[in-house]
Amino acid sequence: MTAEVGIINQRGIALAADSAITMGGSKVINSATKIFTLDSAHYVGIMIFGNADIMGIPWEVIIKSFREFVGNKTKGTVEDYVKSFLDYISSFEPLRLEQPQIQYVNCFSWELIKLIENQLRSNNVTNVEDAMQYLLQNYLPPKVRIHVSQKKFESKFGQYIKNMYEQNFNSIEYYKNYADLFLEAVYKWQIVKFKLNI
Repeated sequence: MTAEVGIINQRGIALAADSAITMGGSKVINSATKIFTLDSAHYVGIMIFGNADIMGIPWEVIIKSFREFVGNKTKGTVEDYVKSFLDYISSFEPLRLEQPQIQYVNCFSWELIKLIENQLRSNNVTNVEDAMQYLLQNYLPPKVRIHVSQKKFESKFGQYIKNMYEQNFNSIEYYKNYADLFLEAVYKWQIVKFKLNI
């Protein structure tokens, strides 16, 4: 479990994080870097938590590559740095390869299935369709920025997601006939978690 703190006052900002990461669900290593500075020209840092990588690429590699990209070109505000970093990620070539994207969508598909199962077990809903609708309404921020059109997402990943769904869940009675709704849910869920660029 990651602990990160940011403190701000009139004189400056301090960032702190623990250095523990869990490998393989049980082994703990106490030497991880979770805070990265850009350069002495920039009074900006990036903190990571949760997954140590995105689509199989360590955040550390992406951040260090971004550091080189930025060089000593300063930005006007922290928000400008955030936008620049997100734009950099969206153009980062290794994240644009098809196989990592399919693995990424597959992970989100399974994550969504777990959330659906949790909803069904919690007695908030009684069927799969209601569980998916509940997740779409309650987990999607009201003003999420959508970077990939649903049509484009479905043309690239739709058949893959539907096949995965039908192979694994269509034989289970209460999951039958929800592949289209599941595809919509995966599309919206991946947008909440990270903007996929295709």
